[in-house]
Amino acid sequence: APSSIAILDTSGGAMILISAAAGLYASTDLSNSPVAAAMPVVSRSMNCIGGTYKVDVGIHPCTLCPSGMRNAGNQPATTCLSCSSDTFC
Repeated sequence: APSSIAILDTSGGAMILISAAAGLYASTDLSNSPVAAAMPVVSRSMNCIGGTYKVDVGIHPCTLCPSGMRNAGNQPATTCLSCSSDTFC
């Protein structure tokens, strides 16, 4: 698997996806970025969103947690936790 990848479009735009650590994914969403959107767009590492996890390093997305498992999304997630029997999950 590649550790990073560059994508070029016909208009001269460039997007660079940098490898993210386990528990994180390579985000290109710049809507809440402290850096203004400009070319080239370079990814930044973000926590896996709630209900997902990632066990290894790479540019690939996080994986859905299995049924009956959860991840709150407020920190890097390399595993999912079992849901409590008295909660909706």
